[in-house]
Amino acid sequence: MCGEKVFNNNTEEMPKFHCHDYYEVYYLFSGKVRYLVDDNLFDINSGDIVLVKRNKLHMTKKAQTIYGENIKLYISESTMDSLGVNSDKFKECFE
Repeated sequence: MCGEKVFNNNTEEMPKFHCHDYYEVYYLFSGKVRYLVDDNLFDINSGDIVLVKRNKLHMTKKAQTIYGENIKLYISESTMDSLGVNSDKFKECFE
């Protein structure tokens, strides 16, 4: 089940974590962002792709002053299942 929580540090408050009932493919065209998935922090640069499993708590935050242009693709469970015999292999990419 999805939920929200707030991540705080000594210098600033980060936005709330969120989750959703679909898979997310996040592609960063330009710039830099910090991507949090559960308790893991990743520095993402232009050209990077992030795959987020459904119902996984996550959020992005700009890295210093550089943000970036991105695109997010959302894939429903039924769309994944429609891939037939390859659906389990594709879902493994989100683990």
